[in-house]
Amino acid sequence: MKQVLFTDLDGTMLDLYDYSYDAALPALEALKTRKIPVVFCTAKTLVENEYYRKELGIDDPFIIENGGAIFVPENYFSFSFECKKRGDYCVVEFGALYGELRGALRAIREETGFKITGFGDMTAEEVAADANLSVELAKLAKQKEYNESFIFDEPESEAAVLFEKVKEKGFAVTHGGRYYNIHGKNADKGKAVRALTELFKREYGEVKTFGVGDSMNDISMLNAVEHPAVVKNKKGAWLDISLPGLYKAKGEGPEGWAEVVEKLLKQENLLDNEVELVGKLLERIESGKEQGKGKLNVLDVGCGTGRLSMYLNEKVGCDVTGIDMLQKKIEKAKTRCSSSGNVEFEMQSAEKMGFRNDVFDVVVSLKALHEIPDPGEALKESNRVLNARRGRILIIDWVGGTAKTSTHAHAPKYFTPAGLEQMLSESGFVNTRVELNREGELMLAEGRKKS
Repeated sequence: MKQVLFTDLDGTMLDLYDYSYDAALPALEALKTRKIPVVFCTAKTLVENEYYRKELGIDDPFIIENGGAIFVPENYFSFSFECKKRGDYCVVEFGALYGELRGALRAIREETGFKITGFGDMTAEEVAADANLSVELAKLAKQKEYNESFIFDEPESEAAVLFEKVKEKGFAVTHGGRYYNIHGKNADKGKAVRALTELFKREYGEVKTFGVGDSMNDISMLNAVEHPAVVKNKKGAWLDISLPGLYKAKGEGPEGWAEVVEKLLKQENLLDNEVELVGKLLERIESGKEQGKGKLNVLDVGCGTGRLSMYLNEKVGCDVTGIDMLQKKIEKAKTRCSSSGNVEFEMQSAEKMGFRNDVFDVVVSLKALHEIPDPGEALKESNRVLNARRGRILIIDWVGGTAKTSTHAHAPKYFTPAGLEQMLSESGFVNTRVELNREGELMLAEGRKKS
């Protein structure tokens, strides 16, 4: 499963006042090491995005000027799609023209007498002073195409009138951490995020999206991702929104951003309901690693497309062999793990493995045991191939006999916790135990090979 991170810049990945990002660098390097795309989704201009992409060494697509356009580096995806060619980019446009936006602001200013000052009304030096930028960066900030940032020097109570006037002109307005922004009604961070997500899905199939922001103009982006997160602003408060699964980082700006990334990496290649118990499975394997010498040799039974195998290899550094009876899944697993030399996949029956005795240190299985025609025989085979010195089995599977899983199509195949523990004992394992996740729908069963 491919993970993609969409992120705001000012006040999120960058400090709102001095634009520093040192606190985010270790987390960013971790993302790059794992080849997780980092997609800027910001009010900044094309040239500003290019500046920070170069500074931070990021080569992924990006969304400029509050959803005004998506810029995809040429040949980034393996397929062609509808776009405008512009230099080394394929561009998907949503926004209105800058001149039209400037005209609308002038008309609103004349009609209402509001004190509205756009970046187009200011010199680079004035923008630099107001936004705490260098003059050179202020020049980049003024090169707008689909959005105009402006100062609204009126009481907050007049904002509703401003918003209505912008709507009458056929445009939209958002408020970021520092400025108001007028843009085309079709220019929307969320719309751009959804469009780019579809391109990622065409490339990778399964995709899990994360989004990080801090202000009102990030709400549509946060609504468009599966896992939204907000960092604290300079007042030590979070954006006042309520979204399913919203994560609220304890830190401000780049510190909070790094916290969100740490959470993301813990979920890498895992589904939400797997994170808790896989984390515990990982702890058990780590403890076994400390007790013995050398690298652990792990067998993943019913490995499917290799999600758990790859996760264990990356997190623990163990050698992993995955087996599954479905050739298509084995082929996909080999493709997704082709860059790792310590993960192998074979099409084998769990009930009659082709391995000699005492080969593996750990046998694992993720949501697969109930699918095996003879799970008892698979457990006996698992016991056979484990070594007696530190051999351990760790199985995560659905909990049977509970209303939480009763509507699942395969619910009749699920084991009760007591039933699974008994099967482990009957297969020769000792020190068996079973624990459930917080939701009570998944369980982690474990046992040791009798020495």
